[in-house]
Parts: sequence; structure tokens; C-alpha cells
Amino acid sequence: MIKINLLPRGLREERKGLSRGTVYLIVACVGVILILFGLLQYGKFKLRKVKADIATAQRETRRLASQIKVVENLEKLKAEVEQRIGAIDELDKNRAFWTNLLEKLSVAIPENLWLTSFKESDGGDTPQVIIEGESYSLNNLATLMLRLNRTSFFDNVELNWVKQVQEEKRKTFSFQVACNLREWKPITPQPKAIKKGKG
Repeated sequence: MIKINLLPRGLREERKGLSRGTVYLIVACVGVILILFGLLQYGKFKLRKVKADIATAQRETRRLASQIKVVENLEKLKAEVEQRIGAIDELDKNRAFWTNLLEKLSVAIPENLWLTSFKESDGGDTPQVIIEGESYSLNNLATLMLRLNRTSFFDNVELNWVKQVQEEKRKTFSFQVACNLREWKPITPQPKAIKKGKG
């Protein structure tokens, strides 16, 4: 449909076009809006990527938590085993010393005297042994103390206490003796020399 304006020129509204400045301003606004929209979309994309990375890291942490616990338990078990091995090595290293000491102690015990306790205690710089037992006579106790003093293992043998005890038909003497262990070094077996035969 065609429109014709029949109004006189003075009354007619002249149609004005957009000026160049207005056009540039509109184009610039549209450009800025497009750039802001693009930046917004890029920010949303980066945010989604960061959230996905966080979720992946959390899943990996949960997955590794059980493995970390297993490793910690294994390290604890390893420490316990090493401690036990160290104790066994220490016992094995000192085995010859204690075997010889107990052998000498059994030889030093006179007849009609028996031991009820043999304990090692910390006597400061020198290790100390506390020996308790019972005897039918004080002479046997004196003999034990003399024999202990003569061994290469005991030194400074002293009587802590002695008590007379009435048993069913006999009187016995209960006693406690303290003595120092002489300084000792672990006995290491010497390698046997191989004899070469003539041939």
C-alpha cells in the first residue's frame, strides 16, 4: 500500500534519517554487547571446566584415600616388624653372654639352696642383678655369695635381706642378694681355620 502525504509543505513532518554519529554509536554499543556476551560465555565455560576439574580431583582423592590408608598401615607394620627384628637381633647378639652367665650361676648354687627369682635391674652406670631364693642354712647362702664373687660375671655381691621362714616341717631362710654385672662384650664365634691336607 502506498501512502501519499497531502498536507502542505509547512505542515508536513520531514523525515529525517539517522546521522552518521548515531549509526556509529549504535554499532559500537552492539559491538560492546557482543564482546560482553562472548566474555560471559567464555567465563561460564571456564567455570564449568574448573567445576569439572574439582569434581575429578575429589573423586581421585576419594579413590586414593583407601590406598593412602593401606600405605600408612603397611608403614606402621614395617616399623613394628623392624622393632621386633631389632629386639631379636639384640637377644641373639647377647645370647652367648647370658648362656654363659646362667651356666656359671648354676655351678655357684650349693646344695640345699634354690633360687626363686633372677632379675636384671638398672643400677645406674653398671647393670645390676637381683637374686632371690631360699636355703636351709645360712652357710649355704654365704657359700653362694662367695662363689658369685669368684665368677667373671658378678661383682660387688651384697646381701639385701634374709628372713627365717617356717615351712611345714623345716625352717628355711628366704633371702635377696644384689650384685653388679661386670662389663661385658658380646661373644662372637671365631671362624674355624680350614686345614689343608697334603695332596
